[in-house]
Amino acid sequence: VELGCWVVAAGEGAGVVSAACRWLLGYARADLGAERVEWHAGTTNERSRRLAARLGFVHEGTLRSNYPLRGERLDTDVLSLVGAELDPFVRR
Repeated sequence: VELGCWVVAAGEGAGVVSAACRWLLGYARADLGAERVEWHAGTTNERSRRLAARLGFVHEGTLRSNYPLRGERLDTDVLSLVGAELDPFVRR
Protein backbone atom coordinates (compact mmCIF):
# COMPACT_ATOMS: atom_id res chain seq x y z
CA VAL A 1 0.00 0.00 0.00
CA GLU A 2 1.23 3.50 -0.75
CA LEU A 3 -0.12 6.43 1.25
CA GLY A 4 -0.18 9.83 -0.43
CA CYS A 5 -1.61 13.14 0.69
CA TRP A 6 -1.94 16.73 -0.42
CA VAL A 7 -3.56 19.63 1.39
CA VAL A 8 -4.69 23.05 0.29
CA ALA A 9 -2.96 26.00 1.93
CA ALA A 10 -6.01 26.76 4.09
CA GLY A 11 -5.71 23.33 5.72
CA GLU A 12 -2.01 23.48 6.52
CA GLY A 13 -1.12 23.20 10.19
CA ALA A 14 -4.63 22.17 11.28
CA GLY A 15 -3.82 18.49 11.78
CA VAL A 16 -6.25 17.40 9.07
CA VAL A 17 -3.69 15.42 7.08
CA SER A 18 -2.20 13.83 10.21
CA ALA A 19 -5.62 12.64 11.35
CA ALA A 20 -6.53 11.35 7.89
CA CYS A 21 -3.22 9.48 7.61
CA ARG A 22 -3.65 7.87 11.04
CA TRP A 23 -7.15 6.72 10.10
CA LEU A 24 -6.00 5.37 6.73
CA LEU A 25 -3.06 3.53 8.31
CA GLY A 26 -5.42 1.85 10.77
CA TYR A 27 -7.81 0.95 7.96
CA ALA A 28 -4.99 -0.43 5.82
CA ARG A 29 -3.79 -2.68 8.64
CA ALA A 30 -7.11 -3.82 10.15
CA ASP A 31 -9.39 -3.97 7.12
CA LEU A 32 -7.02 -4.58 4.23
CA GLY A 33 -4.45 -6.67 6.09
CA ALA A 34 -1.59 -4.45 4.91
CA GLU A 35 1.87 -5.61 5.91
CA ARG A 36 3.70 -2.66 4.40
CA VAL A 37 2.84 0.98 3.72
CA GLU A 38 5.18 3.17 1.71
CA TRP A 39 5.53 6.94 1.74
CA HIS A 40 7.32 8.64 -1.17
CA ALA A 41 8.37 12.27 -0.82
CA GLY A 42 10.68 14.57 -2.72
CA THR A 43 13.90 15.09 -0.81
CA THR A 44 13.18 18.81 -0.61
CA ASN A 45 9.60 18.37 0.66
CA GLU A 46 10.30 19.06 4.33
CA ARG A 47 6.63 19.16 5.43
CA SER A 48 5.97 15.72 3.99
CA ARG A 49 9.13 14.26 5.53
CA ARG A 50 8.27 15.75 8.96
CA LEU A 51 4.76 14.26 8.86
CA ALA A 52 6.12 10.87 7.86
CA ALA A 53 8.58 11.05 10.77
CA ARG A 54 5.81 12.00 13.23
CA LEU A 55 3.84 8.98 12.02
CA GLY A 56 6.85 6.73 12.62
CA PHE A 57 7.86 6.00 9.04
CA VAL A 58 11.42 4.73 8.59
CA HIS A 59 13.63 6.04 5.78
CA GLU A 60 14.67 3.16 3.52
CA GLY A 61 16.52 4.98 0.79
CA THR A 62 16.53 7.62 -1.88
CA LEU A 63 15.60 7.09 -5.49
CA ARG A 64 17.94 9.35 -7.40
CA SER A 65 16.73 11.38 -10.37
CA ASN A 66 13.49 9.42 -10.59
CA TYR A 67 10.83 12.14 -10.85
CA PRO A 68 10.62 14.76 -13.61
CA LEU A 69 9.06 18.08 -12.62
CA ARG A 70 9.13 21.36 -14.53
CA GLY A 71 12.09 20.34 -16.66
CA GLU A 72 14.32 18.95 -13.93
CA ARG A 73 14.77 15.53 -12.36
CA LEU A 74 14.17 15.23 -8.63
CA ASP A 75 15.21 12.68 -6.03
CA THR A 76 12.57 10.89 -3.97
CA ASP A 77 12.88 9.48 -0.47
CA VAL A 78 11.13 6.19 0.24
CA LEU A 79 9.93 5.58 3.80
CA SER A 80 7.82 2.77 5.21
CA LEU A 81 5.95 1.22 8.08
CA VAL A 82 5.92 -2.58 8.19
CA GLY A 83 4.19 -5.26 10.22
CA ALA A 84 3.66 -4.43 13.87
CA GLU A 85 4.71 -0.80 13.25
CA LEU A 86 1.18 -0.39 11.82
CA ASP A 87 -0.64 -1.85 14.82
CA PRO A 88 -0.83 1.36 16.90
CA PHE A 89 -3.02 2.92 14.21
CA VAL A 90 -5.70 0.23 14.40
CA ARG A 91 -8.91 1.50 15.97
CA ARG A 92 -9.94 -0.77 18.81
